Amino acid sequence: MVPNACSSCHVDIIDFEKHTKRIYIPAKVDCTPCHQKEAEEYLGSVHHTKSHFDCIACHSDIHYLGKWDRSKVAIINKCTSCHRIEDYVESGHDKAIP
Repeated sequence: MVPNACSSCHVDIIDFEKHTKRIYIPAKVDCTPCHQKEAEEYLGSVHHTKSHFDCIACHSDIHYLGKWDRSKVAIINKCTSCHRIEDYVESGHDKAIP
């Protein structure tokens, strides 16, 4: 597997020097080409249908993420950064995480 580079996601960066000098700011990234399954699930979720979040709303730290270790703690910490822990548990979401 080839590691990602900036232009793996920011496909519109064609002049790296202009980008690093902030002359050119890349367009919003589309995560769908690599994350089709997740994108399909997201389109049916309440976060999309009611709130119109995009991927970056929850995954803002994407530049620092590694491969997910399947940790429920990481998910709960992310969700409860916006949702009260009591509401999160009461809604049953804590049981939905594999």
